[in-house]
Amino acid sequence: MNCGRFFWKIAVASSFTLASGPAHAADPSHWNLAGSYTTRVSTACTWFVKPSGDDHAGGRSLAEALRTPKRAVALAKPGDVVCFDKGTYPTLAVRKVRATAEAPLVFRTVPGAERETIFTNGSLEYGGAIAVENASHVHFYDLRLVHSQTGISVVSSSNVRIEGLWIEDLGQEGIHVGRKHNYDGSERFTGPPSENVDVVGNTVRDTGKKTARYGEGIYIGTGQFTGDDTHHVFVGYNRIEDVRAEAIEIKTFTHDVVVRGNLILGGSHFFHAAITVAIKPVSYPDGNYLIEDNRVYNYARTETESVCGIGVGHGTTVVRNNLIWNIPGGSGICTFTTFGNPEARDVLLENNTVWNPGGPSISLHDGDGRTGVTDLLGAVTLRGNLIHDGDSALAGSFVGPITRLADAGGGPGSGFQRADGVGADVARILASGL
Repeated sequence: MNCGRFFWKIAVASSFTLASGPAHAADPSHWNLAGSYTTRVSTACTWFVKPSGDDHAGGRSLAEALRTPKRAVALAKPGDVVCFDKGTYPTLAVRKVRATAEAPLVFRTVPGAERETIFTNGSLEYGGAIAVENASHVHFYDLRLVHSQTGISVVSSSNVRIEGLWIEDLGQEGIHVGRKHNYDGSERFTGPPSENVDVVGNTVRDTGKKTARYGEGIYIGTGQFTGDDTHHVFVGYNRIEDVRAEAIEIKTFTHDVVVRGNLILGGSHFFHAAITVAIKPVSYPDGNYLIEDNRVYNYARTETESVCGIGVGHGTTVVRNNLIWNIPGGSGICTFTTFGNPEARDVLLENNTVWNPGGPSISLHDGDGRTGVTDLLGAVTLRGNLIHDGDSALAGSFVGPITRLADAGGGPGSGFQRADGVGADVARILASGL
């Protein structure tokens, strides 16, 4: 149950290689080709909660279950596993909890009630379904978060794992990881940055129902003002569908963030990208971002500004082995003109596959129309990308139809694929050596 980390560092000189390091705890054998996650959680329950329970009960079995999340949090100690039976609960708030790597505090469903355990605060206008603040080594598995302003917010916390949650029907964002700050206009942080957070195998959909522009699927950092240096965040193998802002947004000043193997279906916004990497014209240290093996389909523009499948505005960033198709009103991959630090300009776009006949496959140095900045350019290296509008591939090299998952089968008409049979299945694209 240890919340393992994946440490890596990009060599910025000329090779853009990744140094070797400890493997991330998320074993790739647990991911299926559709992009979803099969949970590995099997730890026995030590506390039980159910809607018909009693907060004065012992809580050590379903027959003696507690009633409220608040009571369970008050009783739980490091190493405990709090299990919720199927039903609906108010907000789960976990604050000032100090567990350890050897004895994390775990919140999950009763076995067999996966995603039938529902948390909501009942309003799209305020609050969240789960709030984590100033906590360490806290894990959440297989819960369902619905009809709240936000799904789960993790601020000023460390070694948190969010895995296998189903998050939908939200006024704003689905998952937020960042640094606690005031909302009174003073632009003051009131806690440390979050660090060592895993966001793995979750489903996020139907966000931004109250405020579309704040309807991110997964949101890392702080946008209200600068300086949130939340770091070492792994966003992997999530399914994000029909969101009304960025599917995954990484804000400026964050660093050491990996975005790997996510599946993004649908969604829309009036600027930036489905996966947005640090787009703001400010100077801050090396970001060290890795965006790889993701699939992005049908992320659409809603207003006059263009959008992208993946957009980058700060270095050092590696974007590799991603598959992007059908970005209405925009580009497959783009870099912006927001590289404020001349020492953090390097971007590598490598081995990506883009099929976007309605617009450019790759656009470099797009001006940010919201700021007017046009001259803070990245130092971009292009290598081995397969695109529909360049010399490396002609539009005729691809056969369709291009819809939804578009997992290519063995013959024509079975999905997005090239004449040699390589298609939207990321594993097949990687195996092809592109």
